[in-house]
Amino acid sequence: MLDIAILTHCATDRVNYTQLCSLLEARQWQDADLETRSLMLQIVGLPESSYLVEAVLREFPHESLHAIDRLWRKFSSDRFGFSIQHRIWQQIGGSHADANYDTWLDFGQSVGWRQGFWLTDAQLTYDLSAPTGHLPALWAEELELGDIAVSLFDRLSDSSDVCRSIDENRGTIPKPG
Repeated sequence: MLDIAILTHCATDRVNYTQLCSLLEARQWQDADLETRSLMLQIVGLPESSYLVEAVLREFPHESLHAIDRLWRKFSSDRFGFSIQHRIWQQIGGSHADANYDTWLDFGQSVGWRQGFWLTDAQLTYDLSAPTGHLPALWAEELELGDIAVSLFDRLSDSSDVCRSIDENRGTIPKPG
């Protein structure tokens, strides 16, 4: 198994990413999606029964977000991950001041969360035939609530150099001994 310390080295949350890494490596995408949601709740100190609401995502730790994103991108060969979703959001005009619910509908269509209607968790595609950016999805709770995703995407925009600056301050990433 890949040493996940290399992919999660900038996370300072003391969360164990081993289970997510194992699920992604085994291409158990649905379980990895559930684990992602669980980790996100754990990172912000909320119980499993909670929802990741806009206010929580606006303050989600940059380092943790990037650690989860790197794992998804690594094991999906850059098909899945928050930064992939963010790039799609930007490509369809989501970062423009006039972005609105129609923009969110276009995003949902682009990543396969919407097919004339919003899909349920059970209707999502949990394999590599899914559209680029399709996963992770369960963090969004109700896919039709675009404001939640915008808050998370804003965290990615705000933190593009976070891990790079942490790496520079630490020097090189230590190899496991």
